[in-house]
Amino acid sequence: MRAAVLVSVVAAGLAAGWLGRAAWEPSRPEAMLTLFRDHCVPFARAAMPVQPRSPLRQLRIDNAREYWGDPRSRLVVEHAGRTCAVTDIIAPLSDAEAAELHTLVREAVAKDFPGLMVEDGNELGWDIFVLWHNSALPGTRDRWGVTLARVPSSQGGQTSLSLSAPAGQTA
Repeated sequence: MRAAVLVSVVAAGLAAGWLGRAAWEPSRPEAMLTLFRDHCVPFARAAMPVQPRSPLRQLRIDNAREYWGDPRSRLVVEHAGRTCAVTDIIAPLSDAEAAELHTLVREAVAKDFPGLMVEDGNELGWDIFVLWHNSALPGTRDRWGVTLARVPSSQGGQTSLSLSAPAGQTA
């Protein structure tokens, strides 16, 4: 009888802990925005990119790109030249998660980069394509900004939140 009670208490404790942990963990869209704010936004304001830190794990570094993975959220941070991005290439966000991310990013860019102009023109026909940029001409080194893009769900639904740094900075 005591063993059954002990097993019940332990099982209930584990279940409560698992449910409680889920309540405290951010959603994947919140995690994506946090990774973006922690690793991409600072490099737009500094001379050097912020190097990924724990719990990120280095996935690959080649001549032009560095990839760091977050095991918990299954998201990837990528630095390449003047660009820093967070993607869901390992495990794409669901349509509902992508919609949540879209809302979160609109609010975050308005707060973090109030001077950027928004372009919602989605000529590509993607699920999401929004560009916030400064007023510099396209294709010039002075142009920089934030892009949220999601390819159509029929093509995998991969989502990317990226920032191209101001000229003179590298990612």
